[in-house]
Amino acid sequence: MSIIEATLDKAKQHLRAHERSLGEDRRIEDRRADDRRSDDRRVSDDRLRSREERPRKRSVVESRPSASFPITGLEPSVGICRSNRVLLPKLGAPSDDRADSAYRMLRTRLLHRLAQRSWSMLGVTSPVPADGKTLTTINLALSIAREASATPIIIDLDLRNPSVCRTLGVEPRRTVLDYFEGGAAAHEVFFSIGVDNLVCAGNVRRSDHASELLGTRRLQDLLDCARSIAPNPVLLVDLSPVLSTDEALIVAPVLDALLMVVSEGATPRPSLERATDLIAEFPLVGYVLNRSREAERSYHYGYYGNK
Repeated sequence: MSIIEATLDKAKQHLRAHERSLGEDRRIEDRRADDRRSDDRRVSDDRLRSREERPRKRSVVESRPSASFPITGLEPSVGICRSNRVLLPKLGAPSDDRADSAYRMLRTRLLHRLAQRSWSMLGVTSPVPADGKTLTTINLALSIAREASATPIIIDLDLRNPSVCRTLGVEPRRTVLDYFEGGAAAHEVFFSIGVDNLVCAGNVRRSDHASELLGTRRLQDLLDCARSIAPNPVLLVDLSPVLSTDEALIVAPVLDALLMVVSEGATPRPSLERATDLIAEFPLVGYVLNRSREAERSYHYGYYGNK
């Protein structure tokens, strides 16, 4: 073999080796491209499944600026709210302007009282059931939300007879009771009902072990979580009636003050006196006198504050 032939043969060998190397590089790049396309398809499929599995009536909305978690949005039942006399903005003007005016007066006086003492956690209770404490809590929160200087946060801690969700006609996916039983994180129980500055947490089932659940560290953790939602929160905690069970007395020590709701013509005077004696060791911002005349379909409220 001549020198030229030998040189050409070596050149051909180098060329074939180089082509094999290029081919291997192309195969590696093709496999990488296939992997990227596969990953993109998996991400797309996961996003599609996430959208399909998300309940239609629930949506995630942005929380207040200082919150580190999203808040689920629920749509309250207009019919149920109207039947229960909830002053929801989407229902239009209230059936009785005196109700709206009374809640505005209650809101202004309470916010002034809370600001004077740097309080942010108010428990709403009553001597006996059916005095209207839950409706007062909800409508007061709606009125505070419209004022916009604070963020009202409703927490239903009447675990034996939860009424906030029932009054609004909503069914949250995670409830306060789920949290106390260890089935949900604190931040998962909060939801919005489409009203700016208003956040709620409630229940759809009751518990016969409310006293034991509320006596744990989870209570303080829940309140701490609620206060982290907004820069200027006002927690309105719906408590059990004072004379029905001991839960109100269990929760009261970790709150700043209590508000007592009384129904004129329905709350027995001895019950009011006994309930007042039982909560005497806790700050009381005042009484709300709830007088509902069914025949006239109207509200009548009076507020009596303590010095």
